[in-house]
Parts: sequence; structure tokens; C-alpha cells
Amino acid sequence: DVTGVQTCALPIYNGTPDSWTKVGGPAIYLIGGGSSLYGISPSGFNIWQYNGTGDQWHQIGGPGAQFVGVGNTVYGLSPDRSAVYAYSGTASNWNKIGGPAVCLIGGGSNLYGISPSGFNIWQYSGTGDQWQQIGGPGAQFVGVGNTVYGLSPDRGAVFKYAGTASNWNKVGGPAVSLIGGGSNLYGISPSGGDIWQYSGTGDQW
Repeated sequence: DVTGVQTCALPIYNGTPDSWTKVGGPAIYLIGGGSSLYGISPSGFNIWQYNGTGDQWHQIGGPGAQFVGVGNTVYGLSPDRSAVYAYSGTASNWNKIGGPAVCLIGGGSNLYGISPSGFNIWQYSGTGDQWQQIGGPGAQFVGVGNTVYGLSPDRGAVFKYAGTASNWNKVGGPAVSLIGGGSNLYGISPSGGDIWQYSGTGDQW
């Protein structure tokens, strides 16, 4: 829902403290994927890709319910959420790779989707329209590095996908929400709202 969202110019930090370089005009939001930057325009909600030089952008597609950058490409969910598409690398040329989804999740080189039937999580194989269900529903899923973490439906525990369908390991207790950053996972505790960082081992935070 973009109603009431304010637009802004797009500055990029140039490495000097308090110094930014303007590289584009208004945008609803930005999407990063590998070495590429994408933006959603406030006019038509189309998706544009930054050329990497000056303020040069080019439109690569129309509007979508959601876009996710994964690796060096970007995936989109159709406006009615009935299909998933992958950008081919050529402007306005997208390939259908999947059916209906509630939302998409990117993590490292992997793409995940939540099905509208049961709200289960599926992983894209990377080829054609092949997907595999890897788990059941959750309150939230976050892609970190080349894996994905899930928060149980009651937010009572955090789980890490073990790499085998329906095989998840419990790595933490209750959390309000999860946050991914690079190779790190963070969680907001329901007690006090403090932020915790996962050590990456066992259930140590």
C-alpha cells in the first residue's frame, strides 16, 4: 500500500562524512540486489534500474505487488499476487517462474515465497518454475546469507532452516520480530524491546 507515502530524491553516500551525491529523482522505495540498485517510481509504480553512473536510470518493468533483489537479479510478484516473475536482464522482459504467493523473501542467492494456501514457505530451485515446500507457516521469515530463519506462528521461538525440506532447528526463544543484515540475524525481545544478535551457534544470543 503506497497511499500517503512521500517521495524523495535518491542520494548515494560517496565515502566522505556528511557528503552524499544525488543520483536520481523521486522514488517510493529502493531495492538492492547484488551489485544492482532498483527503484519504484511514484508515477505508475514501475520498476527502474540504476545504470551506476550519474543520474542515469532505465525502466525495466511495470508495477508489482512486491519486488525482491536476489543475487544479481530481481524478482517480482504480479500486482494481483497471482504469479512470480524473474527479470531476464532485458528491459520489460520478465519470465514467469511461479504461481500465486502472498509475499517473497530474498536471502543470499535464494528466493523464497509464502503460499496463499496454508501460508507455507517454499524455496525456488533457480530453474524454470520449480519450487519445493521447505516448511509450514510462520509469523515471519527472514533470509540471511544463504539460509532462512523463521519465527513460529505464536512468536514463541526462532527456527533456522537446516537445508532439508521440513527440517528446521530451534535456535532461540520468543521474539517480537526478526531482522537480517548481511550474514547476521537480530531479534527484538518481547521483554523490554531490546535487540539481540544471534551468535550463529546453537541457541546462543
